[in-house]
Amino acid sequence: MSKIVKNLLLILVGFLLLLEFLPILAQDTKTTTVALSEIKDQINQGKVGCFVSEPKNTVVADIKDNNGVKDSAHIGQNTDVISALKDLGTDADKLKRSESRIQKRQHLE
Repeated sequence: MSKIVKNLLLILVGFLLLLEFLPILAQDTKTTTVALSEIKDQINQGKVGCFVSEPKNTVVADIKDNNGVKDSAHIGQNTDVISALKDLGTDADKLKRSESRIQKRQHLE
């Protein structure tokens, strides 16, 4: 009987430790919703490391030195990200540097 109690206590302690460390392991980056023109401004200032065109008409920009916080902007359906940024007046040289880092995530539905 004492082995059963001991094993149950060990399982309980292990479970509590797992619950304590789970949030640390599952840290998610924070995303702030902004206008596409703000992402354009950040590209012009050289603050965008890269950006990702996501399936649901969203662009996510990884901002340098922003503690992992990313900016997200909605774009129109079937809108080309590069064309939209050019239309907003993004600096051509800085857009070319960022353009090589554009990724498209696959739509998994």
